[in-house]
Amino acid sequence: MDSVIAISTNHAVEGRLRVESGSHTSAGSLKLKRRPPSQSVAARAFTLVEILIAIFIFAIGMLMVACIFPAGASFTRRNTDRSVASLVAQNAVAIIKAEYTANDFYGIGATMLVPIPNMSVNLPLDQRAYAFGRNNPYPTSHPAAASYYWTALVRRTPATTQNKFDLFILVFKKQAADQVFSGYGVTPIAPASFEPGARLPGETGVPLVAQGAVSAPQFPIGSEGIGLESATVFRKIPAGNGGGVTQTAPTLPGEPVAFVPPADGTQASPLVYIYQTTIGF
Repeated sequence: MDSVIAISTNHAVEGRLRVESGSHTSAGSLKLKRRPPSQSVAARAFTLVEILIAIFIFAIGMLMVACIFPAGASFTRRNTDRSVASLVAQNAVAIIKAEYTANDFYGIGATMLVPIPNMSVNLPLDQRAYAFGRNNPYPTSHPAAASYYWTALVRRTPATTQNKFDLFILVFKKQAADQVFSGYGVTPIAPASFEPGARLPGETGVPLVAQGAVSAPQFPIGSEGIGLESATVFRKIPAGNGGGVTQTAPTLPGEPVAFVPPADGTQASPLVYIYQTTIGF
């Protein structure tokens, strides 16, 4: 089959297409619009302004991603500390139940939280110091090298005639093995018949529990504390507008609170977890 295609144009850039095939002929009109070469190149490329805008948007996105990683790492670290501290606290409760009897808690009243009694005999430091093992925290035979420590505050459960006691396990984490907790300017919890500060004399490598007002400068902002009379666990936070401090839960007016001062030369409290439970004998 022989075919001929012919295109003709006029001044209006209009062409006529004719297809001849044998004796049959069909014709149609085809409009062609020519674009200058400079316009064709511009339609296919990006301008300098567009490139700069794209780079600016990309830079902002990367900056936001970079800001997320430190926050995520901090959140993960806090969750890890609390998870380990929870295991330490549950183990502490088991130790207390095994080492104490109702007679050991005989002199404890219902109006004030006090350090757990007879700590030097029943709870030597190697039972309250933990290093981080492969799977779980474990008691360490070298307490000075431990990362986690615990102590306990206790009171008789109010409005009960049975031997039930409210127990608060405080778990600390040292950031470095050589940290020292001198407790300058604070008053350790020290009822007359109990060992002071919920730690033994000379254990300056172990955090201590102090008592005082919620506004005490040694009580770090952001740290948790316990109302000694109300047994209320709260967190010290700024009140805003530069005026004092407030708590997430109210304590009794003017009651003393228990808190954990930071290590010497630092600002953050080593207290990472407070575990509350009730035990009976």
